[in-house]
Amino acid sequence: MIQDKIDRIGDFRFRLRGWIVTLVTVVATAAFSAKLTSLVFLLGVIAICGFQRMEILQSRWEHALINRAAILEGELQPLFGAPGTVSMFRLARNAARQRALTSFSDSQIFYGLMYLVAIYGFATTTDWHCTFQMIQRGIAWVAAQPAAYLAN
Repeated sequence: MIQDKIDRIGDFRFRLRGWIVTLVTVVATAAFSAKLTSLVFLLGVIAICGFQRMEILQSRWEHALINRAAILEGELQPLFGAPGTVSMFRLARNAARQRALTSFSDSQIFYGLMYLVAIYGFATTTDWHCTFQMIQRGIAWVAAQPAAYLAN
């Protein structure tokens, strides 16, 4: 039963990443082809943050369930004597960590690339000249406010 839940969490993570790739691809294609506003990419960043948060929560549940399964396995192992799935899972995870090509986790690499696509899209679709003019006008307006209050 616990192993089934652990498997479902792994499946959910795979689906979640598929949704993110689809979302980012659709938004980027639509924004570049239809000349949509750069705010679409900022909304994409918010969506990526939400998906990342869901994956973090699912990962916590997965680790909690794995720990619970290990406790149960430890209690049952003296009765049956065979190594269980949790022991093998931990052995495989430790072997994979020792052979890692980078110090980054797959999650960090995946979400880093998704954020990079969204930020690149935002940077390339933003009219920076217009943006800087708006910022300058906003700063000038804020700077003029104390003088207007002092005049009254």
